[in-house]
Amino acid sequence: MFVDFATMWLAQLAGHPVWLALAMIGATFVLEDAATVAVGLLASQMVLDPTSSVLTLLVGTILGDLALYVAGRVAADTYWGRNWRARSQGRSAESFLRARGDLMLIVARFTPGLRLPAYSAAGFLG
Repeated sequence: MFVDFATMWLAQLAGHPVWLALAMIGATFVLEDAATVAVGLLASQMVLDPTSSVLTLLVGTILGDLALYVAGRVAADTYWGRNWRARSQGRSAESFLRARGDLMLIVARFTPGLRLPAYSAAGFLG
């Protein structure tokens, strides 16, 4: 049922490439892998220009990652966040992330289920 709705919705957007691109950017926030498949299918049917398809996914992915990081930064500025970071667990988590943060973010980008906690933790711990 949802697939039928999504197919009908995308068919209606096919005549409006800007709205279609914005919908695909938004879809990366919901389920990035499904959005990638959808954009690939749309590009293969020439509903969406292949170059625009890649740019759409890139923009959606960057914005999604940035949103997770910002959510972590916002959480760090709360009363709970400041207290937790001041404790020994917070300080050791921060030193761990400083030492291995680059590798952790690369692994999280390509491992399902790790992106939300890793990018949020990076924002939370600064």
